[in-house]
Amino acid sequence: MLRTEQQVLWQRRLDEFLDVGDRENLITLIGIDDEDCKALLEGLKSKKGITSLDITGRNQIGDEGCKALGGLLNSSQELKHIRLSSVRIGDEGSKNLAEGLKSSNSLKSMELSGCAATGVEGWKALAESLAINRVLTSIKVKGCDFGNGGFAAVAASLAANCALTSIDFAGCETAGAEGWKALAESLTINCVLTSIGLSGCDFGIDGFEAVAASLATNCTLTSINFSYCKGTYSTGWRALADSLQVNRVLTSMDLSDCDFNDDMGFAAVAANLATNRCLTSIDFSRCAETGVEGWKALAESLTINCVLTSIDLSESRFGNGDFAAVAASLAANRALTSIDIGGCEETSVESWRALAASLQVNRVLKSVDLSCCSYGNGGFGAVAASLASNCTLTSINLRCCEESSVEGWKALAESLKLDRVLKSLDLSCCNFGYEGVWKILAASLATNGALTSINFSDCREACVEGWKALAESLKVNCTLTSMNLSGAEAGDEGCKALAEGLKGNQTLTSLSLRSIGALDVGLEALAKALQCNGSIKELDICGKHHRLQSECLLSQMPGITLLLF
Repeated sequence: MLRTEQQVLWQRRLDEFLDVGDRENLITLIGIDDEDCKALLEGLKSKKGITSLDITGRNQIGDEGCKALGGLLNSSQELKHIRLSSVRIGDEGSKNLAEGLKSSNSLKSMELSGCAATGVEGWKALAESLAINRVLTSIKVKGCDFGNGGFAAVAASLAANCALTSIDFAGCETAGAEGWKALAESLTINCVLTSIGLSGCDFGIDGFEAVAASLATNCTLTSINFSYCKGTYSTGWRALADSLQVNRVLTSMDLSDCDFNDDMGFAAVAANLATNRCLTSIDFSRCAETGVEGWKALAESLTINCVLTSIDLSESRFGNGDFAAVAASLAANRALTSIDIGGCEETSVESWRALAASLQVNRVLKSVDLSCCSYGNGGFGAVAASLASNCTLTSINLRCCEESSVEGWKALAESLKLDRVLKSLDLSCCNFGYEGVWKILAASLATNGALTSINFSDCREACVEGWKALAESLKVNCTLTSMNLSGAEAGDEGCKALAEGLKGNQTLTSLSLRSIGALDVGLEALAKALQCNGSIKELDICGKHHRLQSECLLSQMPGITLLLF
């Protein structure tokens, strides 16, 4: 195909896009080569309104295509975002892009993630551009191979850069000692960068220690991601702990999936949370080698800390008594509003009782995630009963609860009758197979005066009597606005009972009934009920048989958005 023909083709495609598409985005282009790229960019010069360009994946763009892209960066007054991830850009191509970036006065974000063909000279050219550019605020270079010296060049450029607020180096394994040293030095000088991503990076011997130490003098970073990092070592964790004592700007830190090497590493970081005065969010989920001393240090810090509002401890490995210490600290804590303990291991009944006791007196916690936990004999009941006297929790996640006995569910039902603050409750994937449990829980909603959202999706053994109890509760409940019953296997009888409740309900606005096992009789009952109901605006319904009935349902329920995907 001649180049002029390509230009005509791309001109036509651009015209079609602007006629029907979103002017803020250009659809992802796959399978284009240099000639396509040049023709496309030539067409863009005469188009107005396109601010985003996405050329990712299986493209054969070489030096000439990148030269055209560089020219577009230089001349465009509207292009704000460009994505070239997983494109094999060589040194010459990178140099061409870098030249365009030097003089660009509109580009705000760039992604070059997964670029494996760029050599050291290409990265050096990009580094020179970053030192000069005054408008680019975000760049992603995740999973790139920087070779020997490429990372150091880019990292060093941050010392002079005065525009970038966010950079993501995630998955970098070729930075080298000099690269990490250069980044550390830049972080002590840079005065604009607020977010840096270093997840999955390999820091080598001294890299993590150098970067961690630089946070002591950095005065702009508010968010840093160290998740799943390799090569941290105990000395690195101690350097991070020391920095946390004096840092006054960092508000969010992700340490999920990290290996603290020994319990003293975790203990050092946890202990310094007692005196830290700026971190509001920290993620310790799935961390290894935390140790007894580490959990004790965290518990002590939580009793003192007055700024941390969110902590993630999901899927942590608590030893004997470790969880009890952390749970007990919540009684004295006056700052945390959100805690995630979902999927935690080795949590004894005594630990759950300690958490229950804390929930009774805590006056700040608003959200607790206890999903996929194993409660043992009496643990669930203790936590459930504590909700009756808690006066701050607005959201609790009890999804996939194990070993929650009949007595535990009864305790939850009694708490729901009395509670006046809880707004959101997730009971999805729970087993209601015990005699009368589903009925007891459903009936408690009749007197509950606070819940606005409840999730019963994929609950097992929800009997017909329970559906009848739910129907009676819906007739009198005046707070629930959203309910998810997907996968609860109501069947025709359950749907008919639910339909009776919906006729009298005037508060539900959103209802999810995906795969509830209803056939024609059940669906017809629901459709008739929804004709009488004046509040439901969105109905989420799917499943093979439901899809066959969609046109019939839609015609009978004007004013309701029917979701069938």
